[in-house]
Amino acid sequence: MTRSFPPNLSKLHLALLGVSLIFVATVVALVIAVLQSWQAFNSLKSWQIEAAYRYGQRAQPIVRVADELTFHKITALRSWRLELELISEIPTAKDMMTSALEGGRFENPSRLISLAREFEQSSQQSKKISAAIDLLELFLTEKTRWVVVFQNSDELRATGGFIGSWAEIELEKGQITDFKILDVYEADGRFEGFRPAPPGVTEYLSQGQGWRLPDANWSPHFPTSAQTFLDFLSDSDFNGYTGLVAVNLDFFENLLQVTGPVFLPDFGVTATTQNVSALARADREQFFPGSKAKTNFLTSLYTQFKIKLGQMLDQEFTKTGLKLANSFNQAQADYAFQTFSPDPNTQSALSSLDLDGQTLDLDQKQSGLGIFESNVGINKANAGVDRIIETEQLDYRTFLTVTFTNHNSLDNLNEGGDYVNYLRLVTTQNLKLDKVSIDGQEVDTWQEISPNSLPKGFKEFGQLVIVPQQKVVTVRYEISHPKLENQHTFFRQPGVIPI
Repeated sequence: MTRSFPPNLSKLHLALLGVSLIFVATVVALVIAVLQSWQAFNSLKSWQIEAAYRYGQRAQPIVRVADELTFHKITALRSWRLELELISEIPTAKDMMTSALEGGRFENPSRLISLAREFEQSSQQSKKISAAIDLLELFLTEKTRWVVVFQNSDELRATGGFIGSWAEIELEKGQITDFKILDVYEADGRFEGFRPAPPGVTEYLSQGQGWRLPDANWSPHFPTSAQTFLDFLSDSDFNGYTGLVAVNLDFFENLLQVTGPVFLPDFGVTATTQNVSALARADREQFFPGSKAKTNFLTSLYTQFKIKLGQMLDQEFTKTGLKLANSFNQAQADYAFQTFSPDPNTQSALSSLDLDGQTLDLDQKQSGLGIFESNVGINKANAGVDRIIETEQLDYRTFLTVTFTNHNSLDNLNEGGDYVNYLRLVTTQNLKLDKVSIDGQEVDTWQEISPNSLPKGFKEFGQLVIVPQQKVVTVRYEISHPKLENQHTFFRQPGVIPI
């Protein structure tokens, strides 16, 4: 006997079956989208760019439909969709990088920026994302001009090293439209004013001529030194800059680890991580306004490096990009580059991304101290000097000991010599310097620098310390303070690797 169902009941069963199948299919589709997205994000973390793009393309249609069906009301779903759409722009970003290196132009940044802004609004992330998008929009849509100063950490100064050369870089729509390297003495030769020199410069560098451009980065507070350099440039008829970037010698060495040796046909030499310092070095006594030898070398190095990096990105984008990212992260951690802009909004974005290299950055309740060296011997002696820094913090006293060892050979005065170091101790206001001793002998020649060049809440003390060749010199600071709940923060000087 055949069993039959009422017509209405059969239709209901069919409807329920259809809904169930749609539900199952939706769940399966979302599971597939989750797996594809997970693979895309993991690939992106390891710089497997092509794989990330491929997985993102597979997941994107499913997530887009789900977002549309929920009328964009589910925030997590909306963010998921926008993240995948940003991944879909990876080829554009890749083309932008290679095109910029080859002199091309990123013609249509609006799509990328629009997606980034939508992601910013939906993700409710920290201001780091907003800062990154602000800078992205600045570089891709506006015309900006930047000063890049090259700091030679073989001749230490407070922010990283002596500035022998600097560059003007003009950017427009992601493209470097103008780039030229200049000798610092050429700009200094145009300066006709007089600025009183700060302590340390007055006694050991100025020779009665006041403060000059080559010594502009004297303050341990990088924003102050950067603004001083820009002010000197302005007084020498170099104006209209968006900001300043300072790069140290180890930044170039890290980049050469990415590309490997770079041959410079104009000079018949190969630049490597081991010799780039020596190749770029010039005798300070030979510097004069109009000299082109050093700037020609740096221009050639930049040109050949850019060509080789562009070729590597074109051939192995993933591998080269990962190396660049690692090099950038290491440079950021070592303060091998620092940035500054006189525009408050741009400076705020740089600071939010920790790109300002700010070493003196403390909450008012924190306590900190550090030493900053300046080689005033007009040589490269500190390149052969090691230092060991030790601190002992008690309830009401702290002892800071710095041991300098000068390894420079007595037989090679050109490459070394005695290390003549204007040594500064920088502390927060709650610390009191009671005593300074050198090799166990108390000295009274140290001075508190007032007014100093530091932000409110900091003070600095200066003392000339000479470390002869093949000798060891120990400087010990005795500091008193109220009882502290936490350990001091130690300020690290760019260009110095303490042991």
